[in-house]
Amino acid sequence: MNLLLQTDMTYQPGANPMMDMGPAFWIPYTLVIIISIVAWWKLFEKAGQPGWAAIIPIYNLITFLRVIKRPMSRLLYYVGAIVVYVIGATMMISNPMVGGVLFAIGIIALLVFAIQDYHRLSLSFGKDTGWTVGLVLLSIIFIPIMAFSKSIQYKWGDKEIDDHLVGEEQ
Repeated sequence: MNLLLQTDMTYQPGANPMMDMGPAFWIPYTLVIIISIVAWWKLFEKAGQPGWAAIIPIYNLITFLRVIKRPMSRLLYYVGAIVVYVIGATMMISNPMVGGVLFAIGIIALLVFAIQDYHRLSLSFGKDTGWTVGLVLLSIIFIPIMAFSKSIQYKWGDKEIDDHLVGEEQ
C-alpha cells in the first residue's frame, strides 16, 4: 500500500468492499435480480418447464437446455469452459502468460456457448437473429419481453423452427 498517496491515514478498507455500497447501488441491483428471476420463471413456464427451476443453480441450466432442445452433453461444455476459466484465473498469480491465455479461452468459450444458446432460444420463440443480438447485449430487457409478451409463444416443433435447425445438433 502506498502511504504517500493515501489521503486519510485512518482509513481501513473492510474485508468486503460491497458492504460499503449504499442504497443507490443495492436497490436497483435487487430489482434487476428480482426481475430476472421472475422473467426466467415465466419463460420456463411458457416453454412447458417448471418455473421454479429458475432459482435452482445448475438445474436452471439443465432446464434451459431442455427448452432450447440441446443435449445434456452440452452441460459438459459449460463445465469445461468454467474449469478452464477458473484454472486460468488461479494460474495468473504464478504464471501470468499461461494463466491469461487459459482465462481468455474460458471466457471466449462461455461467450460462444451463450451466443449459440441464446440464438436457439430466440428461434424456439419464433424470433430471428436480430432478437438474438438483443438477448446477448440487453438480456435484462429482452428476456422479460419474451417472458411477459402474450404475442410471443414457445414454438418448438413448428415447421418454421425445424427449417432453421436443419443440420444443427439436436
